[in-house]
Amino acid sequence: MFFRSSIFISFFLLAANPAQFQMLWGQYAPYAPVAAYAEPSGCLINQVHLVQRHGSRYPTKTQNKVIDDAVKKLKNAVAAKKIVGPEFEFLTKFEYAIGPDKEGQLTRIGLEESYESGRVQYSRYKHLATIPLVHTSSIKRVELSAKEWIKGFEAASVEDAKEIKIPPPNRSKRWCTHKAAKATAKTPTEAWKKDYLPHILHGAGLTEDEVHGLMSMCAFHSSIIRSSSSDSTLSPFCGIFTDDQFKDFAWQSALSKYYIGKGGIHDDNKYELSPVGFAEILYTRLLSHKESDTKFYADFSHDNEMSGIVQVLGLFPQARDLSSDVRDDSSTWKISEITRFAGRIQVERMTCKAFGNQQLVRVLVNDAVQPLAWCKANKAKNGLCKVEQFVKGPAQHA
Repeated sequence: MFFRSSIFISFFLLAANPAQFQMLWGQYAPYAPVAAYAEPSGCLINQVHLVQRHGSRYPTKTQNKVIDDAVKKLKNAVAAKKIVGPEFEFLTKFEYAIGPDKEGQLTRIGLEESYESGRVQYSRYKHLATIPLVHTSSIKRVELSAKEWIKGFEAASVEDAKEIKIPPPNRSKRWCTHKAAKATAKTPTEAWKKDYLPHILHGAGLTEDEVHGLMSMCAFHSSIIRSSSSDSTLSPFCGIFTDDQFKDFAWQSALSKYYIGKGGIHDDNKYELSPVGFAEILYTRLLSHKESDTKFYADFSHDNEMSGIVQVLGLFPQARDLSSDVRDDSSTWKISEITRFAGRIQVERMTCKAFGNQQLVRVLVNDAVQPLAWCKANKAKNGLCKVEQFVKGPAQHA
């Protein structure tokens, strides 16, 4: 018999601060800025590059099957009193039913996250007086996120009558196959899964993937039952795990995305945003000063691609590769702060009076200014870097 009433108590302690608790959901955390956006003092932004992940979604087809099987097994274990405790009582009336039409698609919250981002982006950069150039992958949830972002941008710019159109997805420069990137991450991720998952809900007859699926239900189900992005309601699935178990769950996300990003991303059939290809195009655009140049570029993609982009740009550098043996809570590689749902990477080009009107760049991830410590021309440690230095990339400054 498995009984841990302390989990039930832990749930209510975590529910008192859901924003902090959601930081343990890894790539499944809903959008929230990591820091308050601050305009660069004494500077004028003249070009913007946005990379944004799709909004919160339902489980994918593969995830849906795993979760469905896991819920059935857990319900049976509770009914047979193999696992007991107040935190499992909700399962007696709970029915899991996510149809094929919703698998991998945006939730109500996901639509709202994308729309709100478009509204905020217009308000922030309306002085550019430009129509953004928007690109998206061919995956439905990504394309729909881009369309909702456009709706928000157009609604905020109603006085300017901005009308944005999305060109067909184009293939950027290949880096390596998506399959190869996932293979790079498999060994350390699988090693960590085998270390922590078998000890959770022991007695319910669950596989490691099924335990992970139930933990992910904390995030997925919370998104489904919430009425809006400001609603902080937590799924009862959150209450059947401890905060320490969720920290292990978040570390699995960190390992997976770190090594996928490190291995390189691109798949000719689905993923059009290659990290290296994106960086090369970004550098070219930053160096161009033609009057006809677009001033706002917006790309919509996935967490795997964005994990690669931040590494190519030299963001969140780690002194050593992440360990699959020991969780490092002090690591800055926190996926919930990097590629959470609707997470965004922003590159701003600007001129600043204090620096002789040189062309400078700063990078923000979920509104937090990145230090760009590798940039030798870093200005006053405030994240500003000369364009000419930035486009050389972090490898040239090592």
